[in-house]
Amino acid sequence: VQIRIIPYLAISPDSKIYAFLFQLLKNIQDQNLAEMIIVALASTQYYILPFIFLHLNDEDPNFVERVKKVMKRLPIKKYAPYLRIMPKIPQEKIFYEVYGKDVMDKLLKR
Repeated sequence: VQIRIIPYLAISPDSKIYAFLFQLLKNIQDQNLAEMIIVALASTQYYILPFIFLHLNDEDPNFVERVKKVMKRLPIKKYAPYLRIMPKIPQEKIFYEVYGKDVMDKLLKR
């Protein structure tokens, strides 16, 4: 049941749902369910970049790795305009780690 409901949650326009999904992603032990949440978060039309910035600072390295998996699946070009207007990207080092120097430099036109 949980696996079936996750994609439906990820089409919500309510930010509380995404806060819940990230919290679930942090605490869930079931790897299959974690992968479903990762795919759902990466596929949503909702603007989740603030959640990513927030959770990249988490103390739990396993959770940060899961957030990186979400990032790897995100269509990063979708967020390019938002990243370009920032004077400094929070956790910029991780963005370069996940997407690579060439992609980030091209995206940010540096």
